[in-house]
Amino acid sequence: MRKKEFRLSGTVRENRLQKCPLQDSKVLAKKERGASDYIITKDIGVVKWKDNKVVCLASNFECMEPMGQAKRWCPKSKKKIDLPQPGIVGSYNKNMGGVDLLDRFLSSYRPKIKGKKWWWPFFTNTLNMAVVAAWRIHREMNGQMSQLAFLRDIVMCLMKSERLESLPTPQLGPHTPDMFQLPCLLSTASLAYVGGYLVKVLEKETSCIDCIQNMFVASCASPLLRLIRNRDQGSLKYPSKSLIYILFSRG
Repeated sequence: MRKKEFRLSGTVRENRLQKCPLQDSKVLAKKERGASDYIITKDIGVVKWKDNKVVCLASNFECMEPMGQAKRWCPKSKKKIDLPQPGIVGSYNKNMGGVDLLDRFLSSYRPKIKGKKWWWPFFTNTLNMAVVAAWRIHREMNGQMSQLAFLRDIVMCLMKSERLESLPTPQLGPHTPDMFQLPCLLSTASLAYVGGYLVKVLEKETSCIDCIQNMFVASCASPLLRLIRNRDQGSLKYPSKSLIYILFSRG
C-alpha cells in the first residue's frame, strides 16, 4: 500500500507479527500501565502498548512520535492519571470508525434492485456509496438532515428533471388550503409531490372500496393514501379509517 501512496494504521493480531522482535505480550502485561515497545523498519512501524490489556498496532507512516497523554482511572489513587501514549495509538483512536460508519449507512437504505449481470452489485453499491458521501458532505455544510430525507430529495430532483410546461392549478374547492395547490404535473408518469407525499393522478375515476357512491380522484404512488369526491356535492372527504392526505383531481 505504501507503493500506491496509501497511508494505513490499524490493529494487528499477535499471530500476524511473524516473529517480530518485540517484547512478548505476556511479559509486557506484567509491567505498569502505559508501558510500550516498538520497532521501525524501512516500510512499517509496529507498536505494543499496555492499557487495560496489551494492544498491537502497525502503520506505514507513523509510530511512537509524537507522544501523547491518555487519561485513565487509577483504582489505587482513586483518580484519573495521565499515561504516556504512543502517537499511533492516539491517531488510531481519533480516526477509527470511518469504515464501520460507512457500512452502517450503506446498509440503512441499500438498493434492492436485483440484476442478472455479475457487475450489478458493484454498480449499485457504488451509487449507494456516492449518495452516502454526498449526504455526509451536505450535513457538514448545511446542518442536520436525515439520510432518508436526503434520499427523498434526490429522488424528487431526478423525477422533476423533465417537466411539462406549467399547467393551471386544479381547484379542489373553496376551502382548499393554498399549500395543496399544485402548479404543474410531472411529464413522465403523472406524479407530483404534495404535502410530503408522492401521489399519482388516476387516468380514470373508479369506485371507492369504502363507499360506492363516491369516486377516486387520485391515489398515493405507494397506494397508502387516497381522497374521494362526492358525486352530488362535489366535495372532498376521507374514506373509513385509512391514512388520508389531501390530493388533487385533474379538474
